[in-house]
Amino acid sequence: MDVGIEALRRQLREAVEECSARGLVFSAKWAAEQLCSLPAADAGSGADDAKEGGDVAALSVGDSATPTLKHRLRGAGRPPASAAVPAEAEAEAGAESEGRRERWQRLDADERDRMALGKSLFDVREFERVAFMLQGCRGPRAVFLRL
Repeated sequence: MDVGIEALRRQLREAVEECSARGLVFSAKWAAEQLCSLPAADAGSGADDAKEGGDVAALSVGDSATPTLKHRLRGAGRPPASAAVPAEAEAEAGAESEGRRERWQRLDADERDRMALGKSLFDVREFERVAFMLQGCRGPRAVFLRL
């Protein structure tokens, strides 16, 4: 029976994409609502969320090694000399940035069905429903759309 639900889930995802691409926003919304009403694919996903730890604020904190907006607006687009960072710290910051990017991609993948519904609701200008449907989502795209 799980095979049937997974096949239906795959077909509904495809329908949402195809309808959205063609501008059939209400059809895309209907398909996305049906997709989100299906039983959860993995009942153990709550444990993964607990292991993930952190919240949106922890995921969106910028690196101290990257120039801030103030520094970019001041002129040369780089931080002042007093904020120079050794090469080792830059490499560490790059690795940290890669780790953050992977976490964001994983969160977006975990929330793709709810995000599809949120985008469909946004397209039909049901903004309050978007905020409600994306409550609890922690992926960067869902957080952006919810705000």
